[in-house]
Amino acid sequence: MQSTQAPVHSEQQRCRSGVLRRPTEEAYAGPCTAKTTIYCANIAAGLMLAQFTRHLRQLPVEPDIQLNLLACELNLAAGR
Repeated sequence: MQSTQAPVHSEQQRCRSGVLRRPTEEAYAGPCTAKTTIYCANIAAGLMLAQFTRHLRQLPVEPDIQLNLLACELNLAAGR
């Protein structure tokens, strides 16, 4: 049986809040618009995966979802 230990990280890899950061050479080095696009695409993928999971479990799916990231609003279709 192998022992599972948490990896040891240097202090440079931790930010002020104590959360582990990736080394700079591993980070995505794109412009802000590309980072925003990836962020929004990840949110959309998560919402689609949630709907697909509901479909596989034969639960009702939402026919229309609107997400406003700026206002932090999630609106579902009213005609159910």
